[in-house]
Amino acid sequence: MSAGAAPRAEGSAPAGGPGEPRHGDAGPAPSLYSLNPDGEACGGRHMPLAVPGARPLEWIRMLPPIERARVVEHTCERCRPVSFELLNLGGAFLVRRTETAKGKVVVHETARVRKKLALEWWQQLRHGAAT
Repeated sequence: MSAGAAPRAEGSAPAGGPGEPRHGDAGPAPSLYSLNPDGEACGGRHMPLAVPGARPLEWIRMLPPIERARVVEHTCERCRPVSFELLNLGGAFLVRRTETAKGKVVVHETARVRKKLALEWWQQLRHGAAT
């Protein structure tokens, strides 16, 4: 251990590991990091299952989906059939939901809104309070 470094409990993860806040995060969300369907550890982010009473967001099916947007945050697209992206599109923000099933890809997006509202939706999804 380097000088000035705080000791950590045996068996605990180092800072910056799963559940720890990262640069730009609004805070820890331990449920985002999980095992993949095969029970193997995955370093990607996963949205938790929605809690009872979760608020449904209004999703719009996009044909074709917006392609020229900056990805601000995203979830793992390999372990689960549904992945999410928080996108910035020229100052407007939106959340994209991509579902892959039986070789078909279906993309839904929220309306383009101000950053504050999009971040609220993202946090609700991150904590299972929205679907």
